[in-house]
Amino acid sequence: MRRVERSKARPLRVWVPHGWCRVLNRGDRRERIFRTDDDRLRFLGCLSELPWRFAVAVHAFVLMDNHDHLLLRPRNSDLSRVSPWLPLSFALRFNWAHQVPGHLFQGRLKAAILQHVSTNPKFDGSCRFEMHG
Repeated sequence: MRRVERSKARPLRVWVPHGWCRVLNRGDRRERIFRTDDDRLRFLGCLSELPWRFAVAVHAFVLMDNHDHLLLRPRNSDLSRVSPWLPLSFALRFNWAHQVPGHLFQGRLKAAILQHVSTNPKFDGSCRFEMHG
């Protein structure tokens, strides 16, 4: 009789209500997820829905060609519903606009709870950066 090993379940994400979360989404195979400025506007459209859909404040974001960084703060819930919704919603809009099928993002989003958030961000101008809130 052959022994079948069971795979371990993913560890549960830990979310802190009103805590700061840094979130990263990377393109599948590190490919571009923002081919045009219209793609960036589509993503920002999805991002603008987070406050009223999920009670999540968007404080900052950086949109690179093949990934994005978000600084989010859930008001009274966790980000477990946001983590599948945001990449899926954008991927559907991206695929429709470019008439392509398939995955856009590499795996599930990466997230970390932050202990401290600087109110004086520094950057070198190589990416688009905006602060909200």
